[in-house]
Amino acid sequence: MPEGRMLQRRISESKKLGALNSDSARLLYTWLIPWMDCEGRHSADPDLIKGRILPKCADWDTVKVTENLYILNEIGLIRLYRSNGETFLQLSRTIQKINKEREAPSNIPAPDKCEKVPISSNITPENSGPYPANSLLIKVNESKVNESKEDGHPKADGLDSLEKEFDLFWDAYPNKVNKTDALKAFLALRRKKIPLEQIASGFNGYVDYLKHQRIYKKFEMAVMYPATFLRNDKWKEHVGFKYREPL
Repeated sequence: MPEGRMLQRRISESKKLGALNSDSARLLYTWLIPWMDCEGRHSADPDLIKGRILPKCADWDTVKVTENLYILNEIGLIRLYRSNGETFLQLSRTIQKINKEREAPSNIPAPDKCEKVPISSNITPENSGPYPANSLLIKVNESKVNESKEDGHPKADGLDSLEKEFDLFWDAYPNKVNKTDALKAFLALRRKKIPLEQIASGFNGYVDYLKHQRIYKKFEMAVMYPATFLRNDKWKEHVGFKYREPL
């Protein structure tokens, strides 16, 4: 790849860049451009991006890189996809052209036949109604989160490991609405070094609280949206709550 690329003026007129509510996402996008191959592709490995593109930015870690990659993916400035266990990104061609002349061919697979990382427009809300009174209460298995613990905290050093952590939560949460927003909220917690087992404990307490309200109060509470539960310390309110069967 060349030492640098020309940044076109029309980038400042981009509606997608203007719609971002994060200057961090804008910075990551523009700093990615010089590192793209001739097809506008690059590895989406957060460790590689941190070390290669943001080596002097002390406030950037792999979790922050991951969060902003998802933001760019959601709005369509990049396209995240997977091939043979690795995650890559494809730059949008709408605001930045790349001249392929005198450049080596890309060695990164094209996204067309690869598994795409979902964006919000691809996600259909599932089970978006109130929590079913007679449905099985599926809880996060707190023993599973210990499989990725390191130094007292769950490991969070890559896109795949963070997705696996989030999937534990998402698969169990009874009100599956807006997965992308929930993922952002989850990543924000992990950036604060909140251990996954604490989030799981808050979730399990919340599930027990819903059952308590239904059995003792005869009140069928609507389940919070997952992003709402994860934000503003809502999950903390239920850490340690245990349902007790009536005598």
